[in-house]
Amino acid sequence: MKLGTITVSLMLLCSLAGAGQTVSIKDEVLLELDARYPARLSPDGKSVLFIKRQEDGTYAYYTVGIDGKGEKKVFASAINWDDMFTTCFGGGLFSPDGKSFAALTTADGRPYRKGGKPAVVICDMDGKTTSLPSELGSTISAVFGADGALYYVDTMFPDRDGRPVVKSILKRFDVKTGKAQTMRKYPDALLAALTISPDQKRIGGMMLKMPPAEADEPIMYLWAYDPTAKTEATSPPLRLDDYFYDGGPWIFWSADGKALCTNVAGDREKRPFSIVRFEPTIDGPAASKDELAQYEKWVKQLGDEDLKVRDAAGKKLADAGRNAAAVLEKALESEDGEIVKRATALLEKLKLSTLQKGMSLVATGDFAPGLMSVADFERGKAFLLDVKTDSTTELKAPLLLVDRVGKVALMANLKERKYCVVKIVVEKEK
Repeated sequence: MKLGTITVSLMLLCSLAGAGQTVSIKDEVLLELDARYPARLSPDGKSVLFIKRQEDGTYAYYTVGIDGKGEKKVFASAINWDDMFTTCFGGGLFSPDGKSFAALTTADGRPYRKGGKPAVVICDMDGKTTSLPSELGSTISAVFGADGALYYVDTMFPDRDGRPVVKSILKRFDVKTGKAQTMRKYPDALLAALTISPDQKRIGGMMLKMPPAEADEPIMYLWAYDPTAKTEATSPPLRLDDYFYDGGPWIFWSADGKALCTNVAGDREKRPFSIVRFEPTIDGPAASKDELAQYEKWVKQLGDEDLKVRDAAGKKLADAGRNAAAVLEKALESEDGEIVKRATALLEKLKLSTLQKGMSLVATGDFAPGLMSVADFERGKAFLLDVKTDSTTELKAPLLLVDRVGKVALMANLKERKYCVVKIVVEKEK
């Protein structure tokens, strides 16, 4: 492995309104790791787990020290389609004790493009694997909980040659006993990109549903689930952008654990995208399934009456908040005013807010509560985003936060398009 060491001292005296914090980034070690594929720090912050493409087109999991030394191949995957990693797998890699990780391969060892069914396995650091029980044929996304149990998605994976089949089961696998428990069934939805909240109490991710019309695109939502309370919340429909930087959508919990964040697409042709925050449990209970079903019905009614109105509503729904309610009100002005009031109340309850509307900034994580790490890939620039004011401060180095353990952070170097390891210190302004 080639190693480039760059020492930088960036004192980002941001003076952000309401933040009162400074972020210091220094001692960058540039690694020869392709930032298009998932990578995570070990729980002790001393090594990086990453994915590398092999000569036969498949992928393998490797580890390397944060100093770029000691690269080791741990597990060879039978997956030979990179979108399986970027879109389906999400961010749940290392176990809390760092002794194992969740890896994506196929159930029977056949390459994915030759008919192999995707399967998540638990792999120890010597490459020994443990399979996960599946009722529907495929397992595609997983994340470890604080208790060491693995939460994963059991699904009937979409048919690549026809209309996708969306059906999945959220399961919990007890690593010690080897038994799987069904947490929740989704007969008409596909879950993916699972991620765990900072307090380890809630699971988040992406939910995909297919509309009735065959020509329509899948409808996507942000989704959160509390395994203890067995409650969930789903956002209004979104168009998650999967065209930036050759990868799938990044979905992550905010540093304060209050919101799920991701990037949503805007105009279908120009593809600018914004950042949204979905706060599923703030100020009262989340919307019920019945309420969401009614909301989707209203949107469909708009489409049945006027395609242009539906498209306009779709763009507003990507932004959500009061704007979507305004579109509904205008389109349904001839209908019962009570429907408009209920739609507005529902949108308020769902707590979906838009940041950096149409600015094409990508977010993957928070430096601290209220301080988001964002980047513009096309211009190769990185910024610090104040969530409260929706204002940005450009960083002196093009670095985007991906993972963090204490002061050690894994970042994407936008100029090199590779991962790097840095030291981060967040302090209160003096």
